[in-house]
Amino acid sequence: MRIIYIHGFNSYIGSTTAAKLRALNLMDIFEIGYPSDEMFEDNLNSLRAQYAQLSHDDTIMIGTSLGRFYISKLDDLTRVKGNVM
Repeated sequence: MRIIYIHGFNSYIGSTTAAKLRALNLMDIFEIGYPSDEMFEDNLNSLRAQYAQLSHDDTIMIGTSLGRFYISKLDDLTRVKGNVM
């Protein structure tokens, strides 16, 4: 199983939230991100491309704050096994 994490608004890849998830030692956490100062549609397209590179049949997505909203908009990602918002 693979977990992909999307950070919240005004955060970044390598944030403390992802580190806390890694500390649980459940499995690898892969991060995808976006610049908070860019347009929503541009970020969404970038997240789709990043997701496509990392996903496989057993993918769970975790998002905090704006990251969870992006997950809700990535509804065409049919290979996601589940998500946590």
